[in-house]
Amino acid sequence: MVIKKKVLVIENEDGVRLALRVILEASGFEVFDAKDEAEACRLAEQHWEELDVVIVDMHLIGDEDDETQLTGAEIVIRFRQKELSFPPESVVYSRQSKITYYRLAMRLGAAAYVLKGEQDSRAVVQHVRVLALRRALNGENPKTAAEVARIAVHSSTQSDAILTFCHRVLQPEFEACLGVQFVILVTEGNTTRVGADNIGLPPGSSSFYHTLQALAHGKGNLTEPFVLESENLEPPTDQETAQLYKQLNRAAFLPLSLSNKLRLSIGILHSENNEPIFGRPYEEALCVLLAQYLRPTVLQSVMNIWSVWTELRATRTSTAKLCLSVGQEINVGLAADDLDQLEDLANDLNDTGQYLTQLENRSWRDDSTAISVKDLVEATSEYVCKSTGSAELKPQVQGDCSIQARRSDLEIIFSRLLQWFVYRSKTVPLDVSPAIKIECDARNGVSNISFEDTSHRLPKKLREDMFAPFTQAISTPFAAIDNTSPITGADADGQNHTSSGRYLPLYLAKMLVEGRYHGLLEDHSDEITGHAYGHRILMQFPTVSSTGEI
Repeated sequence: MVIKKKVLVIENEDGVRLALRVILEASGFEVFDAKDEAEACRLAEQHWEELDVVIVDMHLIGDEDDETQLTGAEIVIRFRQKELSFPPESVVYSRQSKITYYRLAMRLGAAAYVLKGEQDSRAVVQHVRVLALRRALNGENPKTAAEVARIAVHSSTQSDAILTFCHRVLQPEFEACLGVQFVILVTEGNTTRVGADNIGLPPGSSSFYHTLQALAHGKGNLTEPFVLESENLEPPTDQETAQLYKQLNRAAFLPLSLSNKLRLSIGILHSENNEPIFGRPYEEALCVLLAQYLRPTVLQSVMNIWSVWTELRATRTSTAKLCLSVGQEINVGLAADDLDQLEDLANDLNDTGQYLTQLENRSWRDDSTAISVKDLVEATSEYVCKSTGSAELKPQVQGDCSIQARRSDLEIIFSRLLQWFVYRSKTVPLDVSPAIKIECDARNGVSNISFEDTSHRLPKKLREDMFAPFTQAISTPFAAIDNTSPITGADADGQNHTSSGRYLPLYLAKMLVEGRYHGLLEDHSDEITGHAYGHRILMQFPTVSSTGEI
């Protein structure tokens, strides 16, 4: 069932208001109309949450030259400022072309300023159609955002997500808003198929669709659609193509290039029942408005789908790795009756879960203090070195600076970084002594802390994944950890190990530094010159003002 879009008309002239109501209702819209401020405010109060478009007249009462009189735009501005919900689109329909009214229209965020007399009410309706569609497809519209998320969750590929978006979002909204026959073509690589339509076109891919898409993108542009003239094409070679020639002849196509391999076009079919508008055939004029209002919105929605789908895919993949790796480590711990290993793993998962759920909490400023990096390293390194059996490996600290933060957060960040470096210290080149050096300074409003060691440098691929969620964060001294296999390996004695490290610590450190304190935590190992070993991790915290604001 097609859901009617809702329009509020604020217009003091009875004849104009009635004409707008009649033509909008005939076009499939549900209309509320008001002739004065009181009626407009009452209707807006009742229906604001469900309105799609508002048509406002500037002059409502009194002398037309009296600029102190209330305008329709000001009424709508009041409701927009309340931020009651995702706001409706706005069109100004006025006899006035005053600079002050244009400024008001800009404050309102009106999409169009249509002058009475120059364009009739049919022109206003076309603006309303496309603007209602734009609002429906806007990525900030809560309903659309939720649907995009659902599509991303249930789609196995990006192509599947785009086709589902065309069918489940674009098609019903086009039907509800435009009132025309249409087709949406989707091209991925060398394959073009119908993403959505309301005329029953064959759904599969075809060479004709692919040719049509190429013509739309080759001859159409940002402002002018491509109009198909089937008599200019090669004669059809089969009955199905001949039928497509007939159905799509004189259709206007708006091209949307999403990438080199993914293209989309919107075709509005020609109908003899549609009278010309804006001085050109109806389908072409509608495509021009779609290009003006809709192109960025459709692109934004598609990009949102890509983004959400990619993020969910990464999450599913990393979660699978987490389950596999943690399960393997638990089995190893059980087989070796290593309760300490199991306890460490359980504590690590528990700590990470707790901190990630609290990451959006901004109350850390309430109990934050200025903490010396040198003092913090002294405290955390003593615990880390002792717990890992490396009491002799005490970090060397050069310089000092203060960080405004929760001490508990900083203890986690520093202890996990030091833990990683302590484990790496067990794999150092011959004739090189294990060492961890920390340098810190404050300049240009930033506190810089650099961690550096002398261990064998991990391959770039492993370092790129160092801070990724649910991947190995601490490399144990098994030789195989220095290759690209993250799950299995053998130690120097030739014994196989199904697990090669602990999980999550550096990810949590990065989330705290960058998510809670808006700082930076990155691998800079490739900046080390003079030798090919060693790791360098740079951590930065922005200076906090006396008011506590970063």
